[in-house]
Amino acid sequence: MNFWARGARIEPLRVLDPVRPLPRWLSAALMVVMASVVIGGCSSTAGTPASKPRSLPLQITTTLAHLTSGNPAIVKAALLPAVAAKLGHLDVFPRGSRLTGHASTWHQSGHYANVHALLTSSGKTTIYEVGFVEVGSTWKIIFAEPSQ
Repeated sequence: MNFWARGARIEPLRVLDPVRPLPRWLSAALMVVMASVVIGGCSSTAGTPASKPRSLPLQITTTLAHLTSGNPAIVKAALLPAVAAKLGHLDVFPRGSRLTGHASTWHQSGHYANVHALLTSSGKTTIYEVGFVEVGSTWKIIFAEPSQ
């Protein structure tokens, strides 16, 4: 059976037919399109690549510093209230540690964002992924977990 036209009659393309695999040329074309989307990334404006900031927004840098402050009230203010309520204890990172975000890893989509941050504590370093949500005009942390 021909997938395209036979004379003047056009037959439907059977993409979702589990019995018949996609033609090789169509599979190859789909893989090229998917690869270009993954490699090219998504941008907020069609046709122009998304630009990376040279530095993190000041509020993000400050919020990251609040996580390592050791002061429960300051740590709680940096977290989304629902997250702070579930944590119970607010010793997120050891006192005296430092959490530094990398601007090149900052990704924002609407009111959500994430960044990779380097935690330095007692001479040991660990990379964390930190997630944010924008509440009003303030960024609140919704998660911080070791990056893999």
